[in-house]
This record gives sequence, structure tokens and C-alpha cells, in this order.
Amino acid sequence: MQPLVRRTLLACLLALPWLWPFTYGPVAATLPYLASAVLAALALALWPARDRAGAVAAVAGGWLAAALLSSGVALLQYFDLEAALFPGSTSRSRGRRSATCGSLTSWRRCW
Repeated sequence: MQPLVRRTLLACLLALPWLWPFTYGPVAATLPYLASAVLAALALALWPARDRAGAVAAVAGGWLAAALLSSGVALLQYFDLEAALFPGSTSRSRGRRSATCGSLTSWRRCW
């Protein structure tokens, strides 16, 4: 497998657990945990053994992509525009804040 393809796939595998939208069943966190375990096993299988710089770049790229996409989804939820993403995003009740630093006390903790 080409190194660029391997790094891109590794970055996607590292970003996907943070963006996993599906929760079903009696325990809502079971499916995301199982998906994270499977994705971690796949990421370990694709981990480059000799290319340390490539692995670090893939990890940084994956986490950056997860943070940016998660922030975008949070902003869509905050401004009540998430209807287009419905199966992949939970729909919030109107006026309810779902971003990480949504309340005044959270803002103080962030700063």
C-alpha cells in the first residue's frame, strides 16, 4: 500500500471514533465503544513500523480533522441548522446549547 494512502486511511481511522453518530440499544454508549475498538484494531494494523514522522503526521491530521468537523457540527447544532445532517447528528431542542463551551460556567473553565 502506498504511504500516502496508508497515512490518509490511518488519519480517517483515528478521526472516526470522535465523529461516530450512531447510538442504539439499551446502553447508548455500547455501539460507539465497539466501533472505537474495531477502528483502533484497524489503525494498529495500518500503523507504519518504520515511518515515525509519517505516523505522527497521520495522528496529528486525524485529530485535527476530528476537532474541526466536531466543532462544525457543534456550531450547526447551536444555530439549529443540523436538520440536513439528521441521521449523522443528533437533533437538539430549540434553544438548547450543545457546544462544549455553551454555558457561562463552561466558558470560565475553558479560559
